[in-house]
Amino acid sequence: MAGRVVYFNGRFVPEAEARVSIFDSALMYGDMAFEMTRTYGHRPFRLREHLDRLYGSLRLLEIDCGLSIEAMERVTLETLERNLATEPADMDWQIMHDVSRGPLELYRTAFPGGIGPTVSINCWPLVTHMGRFAPNYRSGVHLMIPAQQAVPAHLVDPKAKTRSRLHYQLANLQAGRAGAGRWPVLLDPDGFLAEGPGWNIFLVRDGVLVTPEPRNILLGVSRNATMEYARGLGIPVREANATRRCGPTRSSARPRPTRSCMPRRSRGNASATADRDRCFAACSRRGRPPPASTSSPRPRATPRAWMNGSAGRRPRPRAREPGATSVPPSGRIGSDGAS
Repeated sequence: MAGRVVYFNGRFVPEAEARVSIFDSALMYGDMAFEMTRTYGHRPFRLREHLDRLYGSLRLLEIDCGLSIEAMERVTLETLERNLATEPADMDWQIMHDVSRGPLELYRTAFPGGIGPTVSINCWPLVTHMGRFAPNYRSGVHLMIPAQQAVPAHLVDPKAKTRSRLHYQLANLQAGRAGAGRWPVLLDPDGFLAEGPGWNIFLVRDGVLVTPEPRNILLGVSRNATMEYARGLGIPVREANATRRCGPTRSSARPRPTRSCMPRRSRGNASATADRDRCFAACSRRGRPPPASTSSPRPRATPRAWMNGSAGRRPRPRAREPGATSVPPSGRIGSDGAS
């Protein structure tokens, strides 16, 4: 529906007029921090936590956006309020923050009014994403491990959420070549499960909710929420290294993006434990729709050597077996080729 507006550099402008310069640092370097927050019943989900992470990313990029975090929160809520009337009353929204350092100094002469940071906040109807995604809550998603690895923290700190995401795009392209509907799970340089392109991953093993340690991943707001809800229900939570041998094919795995909550993994030996269902029921009570449960049989037992190292300590790379490759030629996970 027409009429949506965008907060753009201190003004509210029609969506079609919110344009970033071709000389902007975001276009030249991917030098832009961003956040995506969704609403539930028009209420932004943990907005302040998203903004805390945004401002952490800006500090890393050394960008002063010119707004305090309190001012950013106020203008975010105003942007949402201005757009609510443009869609039906039951519509939920995606709220996107994008902040760059603005046009490069080299091109200053193209801007008679001076240069400064680019700050935009836009709202987009969530149904365009969630409508086509909805069947996955029942069928699950097909996870696979691509050749592309996660960028290690000693090169670029993954705690900053920026538009420099080429490695994510390559992983998506590789997953697309493997087959329609694949969701890639990237490994870190040591061969441990890291994250997906824009989402964290959880495994359920023996009643314990496990998620990769934070060394080489983006610390998702929904990741933190999931761990908080689980602990509140008495469900053990562990951040640990996990190899692909015990990952998406050998335990109950769930991606966790903010926008789509927590769909289940569809391929392999999925299970539905009472503890896990209690955790997702808690998400529902807090306003997040739970995914459909499954009554599939429990996965077969595997050695407890699926966890290695500990949070905050760099593990030694695992030795490869003779003739083994870092990624199976089929692009699939698990020794039996299933994904």
